[in-house]
Amino acid sequence: GGVSVQRMVFATVMVFVFAAIIAPVGILDKFPFISWVPWRSLFWSSSLFSTPHSIVKRHENNIQRITDLTCNLKISEGFYQLQLSWTVPQDSVSFYEVRFGSHDLYEENFQTGILAATYTDAKLFQAGQLASVLTDNISISILTSYFVAVKICYTDGACEVTNSCQFMFEDIPERIKDLTCKVIHNEKTKQQQLMLTWTVPFDVGGYQVRYSRNVLSNINWVSGTQVMIPEPQHLFPGDQASITTVPFSISRGIHYYAAVRATHAEGVSSVVSYPCIFGIDAGITDLSVRLLRTDIVGLYQVVLMWHATNTEHSYEVRLATWSLTEDSFMQGQLIKSITVASVICWRNYQFISEPVNLLDNTEYYVAVKSSWDQGLSSAISNTVVLNVENAIAVERVTDFSFVLIPQPGVGLYQLSLKWAIPKG
Repeated sequence: GGVSVQRMVFATVMVFVFAAIIAPVGILDKFPFISWVPWRSLFWSSSLFSTPHSIVKRHENNIQRITDLTCNLKISEGFYQLQLSWTVPQDSVSFYEVRFGSHDLYEENFQTGILAATYTDAKLFQAGQLASVLTDNISISILTSYFVAVKICYTDGACEVTNSCQFMFEDIPERIKDLTCKVIHNEKTKQQQLMLTWTVPFDVGGYQVRYSRNVLSNINWVSGTQVMIPEPQHLFPGDQASITTVPFSISRGIHYYAAVRATHAEGVSSVVSYPCIFGIDAGITDLSVRLLRTDIVGLYQVVLMWHATNTEHSYEVRLATWSLTEDSFMQGQLIKSITVASVICWRNYQFISEPVNLLDNTEYYVAVKSSWDQGLSSAISNTVVLNVENAIAVERVTDFSFVLIPQPGVGLYQLSLKWAIPKG
């Protein structure tokens, strides 16, 4: 009786052992009464039974898992996409599947990721070459770290998951880096406006513009002076924004820094742009004038001198019996218009006007208007007062003589000139 019991125990144990061995293959699914074998997991951990035969063979051939996956976030017409690249495996690939999520992705949890793209045309990628793809549009949240992985399935049915790469919404160049500002003079208000342009960096909920004599940043943003702007139309990331501020007043001859603070549409974060420099040119500040008498009574010539500092400027000289300002300058008598080409920059510029008729016992005011930016910007110089009584009488040279000196060569001569220097 003891032997029979031993045989029954031995037979029962062998049945369980056999069941545990063949359990991973799936045969025991047809026999529910023994599918709960307790030490099934012991045999399941064996590499021999852990994966289908095709993947076992792949590992035996030392074909490595793809580990060079890289990812970058791209913007296209207001939508986000992933730019991915990886080395195409040598084996025949059936399809690729791209997923991403806020947690790391690997074989066991790959399906929990969000599907970003599927590529079924294996001809798109050549074995051994670097694949570069752009996924479908994806939805992401700001300041969230994401993981991306690619599942590669081969024609023999085996699949493997690449390494994961990581990206954040912050990887997008959020800060405006190409801000430009141009001063426009508002004739109606006699104030200035700023025309600002920049590339839209992300889905923006609003903009603010401030300026200061110091460079503005996130830290000192509130110290700047705010300038109101019209509500901009909705622009997609990558578009060019162009906004003109309302008129405001600034001092001449001072450089200011303007900046734009862009706020994300969700209101989560805001970033201050790189600055742009602007200001109103002080114009000519060192104008000096002399008055020359001519041989004709009542006719005088005006000699003007100033330091030219900008080749883009053109000039207009006017004379009047009142002080010349921005408001009254155009009512003065035009003495001279000077184009850009006639002025040499960074030197003292001087010219003598054509004879003008001036009255005795009368004060005259002379000023020069500098214009640039195709006439959009201008500045009036300091005003100089002239009196006919202070005019300098210019003597005519009356003792001019010369001697011709022959030089080596046919027809070559030098002139030796001589005259007494006149007054004035």
